[in-house]
Amino acid sequence: MNRNRATTALLATLLLACSACLAGGAENGEGGAPSRTLTTTGTATVEAAPDRARFVLEVETTDKVAERCAERNAEASDAVMKAVKRVAGAQGTVTTDSYSLSPRYSTEIQGGVRRQVLDGYSARHAIAVVTADLEIIGALMDAAVGTGATGVGAVNFYIEDTDPLRRKALSEAGERAKADAVTLAESLDVDLGRLISASHGGPGLVIPRPLARAESLHGGLAAAATPVEPGDVKLSVTVTAVFEID
Repeated sequence: MNRNRATTALLATLLLACSACLAGGAENGEGGAPSRTLTTTGTATVEAAPDRARFVLEVETTDKVAERCAERNAEASDAVMKAVKRVAGAQGTVTTDSYSLSPRYSTEIQGGVRRQVLDGYSARHAIAVVTADLEIIGALMDAAVGTGATGVGAVNFYIEDTDPLRRKALSEAGERAKADAVTLAESLDVDLGRLISASHGGPGLVIPRPLARAESLHGGLAAAATPVEPGDVKLSVTVTAVFEID
């Protein structure tokens, strides 16, 4: 019995000693999160010229008979797509974005009763145009409207591969976060220690404002070359860094 009591007492003493060691380590910042940290944030915005443009053409036809309406749209769409493809060449793509054939109704009143009457059909073919040659955007529009397109949507400019731009922004943002940490540590008269963690937000893209929608006026776009001037694409990244300080 005495031997068991002695063993129990010895174990209790060892546990208390280990607890004291762990508590001391925690107070000194050992084996856990450091007791003091400094956090900085760096933001960088880089710019580059867009290398792609996308816009949507519209070919709309109407007719009293659905089959005739669809046939007329197919003929007009074929003419538009062929003309645009000739101008776009190998650096562009011309594809169907959407297609619809739907009834059109008008309202008439007979005997004081208002009712809807089938007035025919409308076919709409939306054609997406993407080009890597930004110098021919106006020519593409003019070719489309000149051969039967009834509308041209807004032109959107973008960069196909944003990875190089993103990496450049990350590098600059990280450098700014580190430089701010050094400056702040010096001003506070503390020693900047190791980097504990880093994170980033973004990228946030700012694309050039799209060219305003061109309405379905055949004489308007074809009468003169349509000027198009894209702006730069901007990409922003924020880096947050946490450092240990002594």
